[in-house]
Amino acid sequence: MSPIDELIESLCPNGVPFKSLGDCILSNTGGGTPSKASPEFWNGEIPWASVGDITSSNLKLAYTRQSITPVGLQNSSSHVIQPGSVVVAIKMSPGAMRVVAKPVAINQDIRGLVLQPDLDPYFLTYFFTTMSIVGNGTIVRSITSSELEKIKVPVPPLEVQQEIVRILDQFTQLEAELDAELEARRRQFSAYRKELLSTDFDELTRARIGDVLDLKAGKFISASEILPNADETHTIPCFGGGGLRGFVAEGNHEGDHVLIGRQGALCGNVKRSSGSFYATEHAVVVTPGSGIDLSWSYHLLTFMDLNRYASKSAQPGLAVGTLNQLEISIPSFEEQSRIGRILDSFESLTESMSNGLPAEIGARRKQYEYYRDKLLTFKELAA
Repeated sequence: MSPIDELIESLCPNGVPFKSLGDCILSNTGGGTPSKASPEFWNGEIPWASVGDITSSNLKLAYTRQSITPVGLQNSSSHVIQPGSVVVAIKMSPGAMRVVAKPVAINQDIRGLVLQPDLDPYFLTYFFTTMSIVGNGTIVRSITSSELEKIKVPVPPLEVQQEIVRILDQFTQLEAELDAELEARRRQFSAYRKELLSTDFDELTRARIGDVLDLKAGKFISASEILPNADETHTIPCFGGGGLRGFVAEGNHEGDHVLIGRQGALCGNVKRSSGSFYATEHAVVVTPGSGIDLSWSYHLLTFMDLNRYASKSAQPGLAVGTLNQLEISIPSFEEQSRIGRILDSFESLTESMSNGLPAEIGARRKQYEYYRDKLLTFKELAA
């Protein structure tokens, strides 16, 4: 028998009471939004939370994207919720809950709850992550404050609650560390690439992209000819505006090339392909000219963040003519090759870690969810 099972057996062998949330709180406070027409109400020293601020993976609410001034607070129905309380969404993501880490004002889509002393805020927040609250409405899902208070929650002895929180914190901390390591590796590679591609070399020339790289859009292909996954006859990768689109039976390009997506929200993304592939009309095939290293050009185009040159329209797009006019600095071919080799090695290392870490993160997440659901499932004490 595990220590937590022994604790439950010792303190609540016959089950635990389930109470309506309304019976577990000292107060239930709503919020509001200061008028957007009054600049003096905004960008003050009081953090102001909306639903988007309480849907992160962190159990604590310690940061908000917006803030208000004292006069904004006074001239609205918003209220400040104190640390140790919980905030819970009743609209858009009904049931999303976080523990307040520092005083925060809330909007009308959130309720602030001060809990009874026998209910640990982190235990309650973990319990709410196991729930699926659908809510009412077709466009914006919501529940009322009174419906929120009717939700039944288990209330084991405080010692049991705190031990469950301690165990689950260990899982979430490990996942957070893995996420941080993955992000650190990506940032490290980006910083190293920036350093190498921004160096002021002795031999450096300026030229337009169109003078040193050949850019050509691909050709249309019917969606019915593209499969999402490869099979015996559809083995050729097909690239579109957002990168890899699927697989086709025959390619329209051979060899080593760089590809730029030129249509859609992800336009400007840069990929690399070897062998046979198909480029649709929404992809630009890049062929290096004389004296230009392929790997160097790939990393340079990635570094340039080409999406910023896209048209500002409902369907963003990149014109080949626009790309051809962009100026770049070109070191000697020897320097290009050296930079390309270094960044290829670094990218390969980063990708191998990036492929392994998400798998480990996913495994840890499943492990956490298994133990979370197991630890937060209680036998109800008979009335």
